[in-house]
Amino acid sequence: MSIEIREVVKEYLMNVPGVKQTVKARISHGELSNFYRWEISHYYRPENAADFHPPSNVHLHTLSECESTLLSYMRKFTDEVEVNEDY
Repeated sequence: MSIEIREVVKEYLMNVPGVKQTVKARISHGELSNFYRWEISHYYRPENAADFHPPSNVHLHTLSECESTLLSYMRKFTDEVEVNEDY
C-alpha cells in the first residue's frame, strides 16, 4: 500500500452575495501521483438549471491549468449553493 501525501499549494476564499458562508477552495499537489487537484467547499446551481453543478475536471497536470479551471468555476457562482460534504 502506498500513501499519497498532498501538499496544499494555494487556497482561496470567496464571498458570494446572498450566500451566508464563505466559499473555500484549495489546490493540492500529490507527491506520488504528481497531479494537481482542486476542491471547493460548495457547488452552485447555474441560472435556470434544475440541479447543482459539481465540477468534473479537477485533476490536472500543471498548477496553472488547475488554477485556471478552478477560478473559471468560481467565477460562475450564483447565490444558490449546496455544501460539498467531501470538502
